[in-house]
Amino acid sequence: MLICAAVTNAADRFVTFKNGEASFAIAKGGQVLNIVCDSEEDAGVMMALQSHQADLKAVTGVEPQLGQTLQEQCIIIGSPKSPLIRRLIKSGKIEKKDIEGKRE
Repeated sequence: MLICAAVTNAADRFVTFKNGEASFAIAKGGQVLNIVCDSEEDAGVMMALQSHQADLKAVTGVEPQLGQTLQEQCIIIGSPKSPLIRRLIKSGKIEKKDIEGKRE
């Protein structure tokens, strides 16, 4: 099974089962990307993270590992208030305007 995610803005269509130029596999060959989230996130974000983790396990049979260390390819879950997301905004890796007011 190959599940790909495209690098895109929040709430745009981003899941596809086809490989593309601006996409990367979140699950392939019995492996799934790790999920990265700041330990200081609020309870609502942590609930969404756990739900996403369970969904990936249900679809792939593999439970993604949770961590706080960014990797070259990983799934990042967070709100604009988290220190992790603020660092990514400050470093120019993501645009604040692309995630403000978004829920997914």
